Amino acid sequence: MSKVTHDSQSLFTESAGGAVECLGLTFPSEDTRRAHFLAILKEKLKEPEFRKIEGFPKGSDEDILRLSDPPYFTACPNPFTEDFVRCYGKAFNAAVPYARKPFAVDVSEGKTDPIYTAHSYHTKVPHKAIMRAILHYTAPGDVLLDGFAGSGMTGVAAQLCGSPDPEYKKLVDEEWRAAGEEPPKWGARRAVLGDLAPAATFIAANYNTPFDVTAFQNEAQRILDELRAEIGWMYETLHTDGKKKGFINFTVWSEVFSCPDCGISFPEVSPGLFSFNSPAGTPTSSASAADEAQEATSYRGAGPQSRFATREATTSPWVSNDRPRMGATW
Repeated sequence: MSKVTHDSQSLFTESAGGAVECLGLTFPSEDTRRAHFLAILKEKLKEPEFRKIEGFPKGSDEDILRLSDPPYFTACPNPFTEDFVRCYGKAFNAAVPYARKPFAVDVSEGKTDPIYTAHSYHTKVPHKAIMRAILHYTAPGDVLLDGFAGSGMTGVAAQLCGSPDPEYKKLVDEEWRAAGEEPPKWGARRAVLGDLAPAATFIAANYNTPFDVTAFQNEAQRILDELRAEIGWMYETLHTDGKKKGFINFTVWSEVFSCPDCGISFPEVSPGLFSFNSPAGTPTSSASAADEAQEATSYRGAGPQSRFATREATTSPWVSNDRPRMGATW
C-alpha cells in the first residue's frame, strides 16, 4: 500500500519533529510505527484461519516478519488492507455524479526512464503510461487497486501524480487541451497492490516505500567495492594498444543470419522483422531477393524463397525444410 497523504506534493512526508501519521495514528518515528504494526502482525500469524488464506507463503514467521514493513507491506496476505481502505478511502455516494469518457488514445512511452530500469521485470509497463489512465479515471486521494501488481508500477504512477516531472506534466496538460478538455487534476492517489509472486510484492514494496538514500548509496558502494576487489579481474580487457587496461561496463552480442544456399543475409534481406503495421514483415532491399520472397510472403511472415518455411520466418534462421532447424519456433 502506498504511503502518501491526500494533498501530498512529494512521495513521502513526515510531520514536524519527525512524527509519522499512519492509519489515523501518530508515532514519534518510522521505527516506532514499524515496531507497533510488526507486533500486531506477529500475533496475526498465530491465527490458524489467517494462515489458511489462499496463497499464504510457506516461509517461517521469522522470515515473513523480517521481510515485512507493516502496514504498508507484508510478505503474506496483508491483514491491514481493510483498515487502510477504511481510513483513507471514501464511501460510495450515489448523489455524487461520476462519468468518464473511455480512455481510447494511443499511449507510447519509452523504457529508458531511470525508475523503469531500476529493476527488470517481465511484462513491465512504464509508470508514465499508467499515469495517464489514473489521471483520466480518478481524482487526488482516491484509492486504486491493482490485484496483479507485478513490480508495482501502478503504485509508482499513483504517487507520482502528486509530484510529476515538470516536462511530463506540461506534455500531458497540452495533450488534454488539444483534445478539448481541461487539464487533469494532479495530486497523489493511494494504491493497494497485490500479487501472488513473492518476488513481485517484494520489488513493488521497495519501489513504493521510502528509504534512506544516503545509506543506500553507501551500502551499494561498499558492495561494489567488495565485488570489484574479488572478481573485478573478470571485467578487465586490454585496449587496442595491447597495454592499457579498460573496465567492461557492458557487452553487446550481435548475430547475422544468412541463407546457406544463396548467401543472402541481414541486412540485405529482412522480411522476417516483425511489425504491427505489416505482419508479413518489412520490405526487402534486394530486387532479386524481393522477387523470390514475393511468392513466399504470408500473413505469418516471409522467407527469401518459397521453399523456406514462412511459419518460422520471424524466429528461425533461414534454412530449407529438409535441414535441421537451428532456432526456436512458435
